[in-house]
Amino acid sequence: MPIMAKKSEASFELTPAGTHLARCYQVIDLGTQKVMWQGTEKKQHKVYIGFELPDELMADGRPFATGQRYTLSLSEKATLRGVLESWRGQSFSEEEINGFDIEKLLGVACMVNIVHNKTGDKTYANIAGIVKLPKNTQCQPAINPPVKFSLDTYTEAAFIVLPEWLRKVIAQSDEYMMIVGKDVPTATQASPPDFDEFDKTPF
Repeated sequence: MPIMAKKSEASFELTPAGTHLARCYQVIDLGTQKVMWQGTEKKQHKVYIGFELPDELMADGRPFATGQRYTLSLSEKATLRGVLESWRGQSFSEEEINGFDIEKLLGVACMVNIVHNKTGDKTYANIAGIVKLPKNTQCQPAINPPVKFSLDTYTEAAFIVLPEWLRKVIAQSDEYMMIVGKDVPTATQASPPDFDEFDKTPF
């Protein structure tokens, strides 16, 4: 009897739209990546921040998860700075701006606003906003184990346990190519990066 391989229709559960309790469980260094901006290729250091939604479970009982890529910058116009200040409920001090360890985000709860955006025939769930938990609001304990990954302290063991799609992104970074001994491609133009209790600042 032949062993037949065929295309399978994988099921994908879309993260529900709306505002949800969430907890950060992934802080992943994506390294220096090529990006296109106004038709020009540039290089920017990127990071991925992932969240679990402990009150929103998939059919298999696991929490929905979502995340966002950001340029690793706290400059005045940087998206990451605005997101983190909204999340913590206050602005960064000058001292913090000069060096803030984003691994502090692991395990911290928040509220995330998920919106559904349609591109062609596909619908995507995207993070539209992140804010500090309202006073007296509690989030369930973490379900997923926390995951952090830094190319500065790269190990094969830490890399191989990441989801495949994240490994593929990281493998395109300048830092990863130098680690594995590949030539680092140049961009057409380089640029700097673009612009519990929660009564107190959580991070």
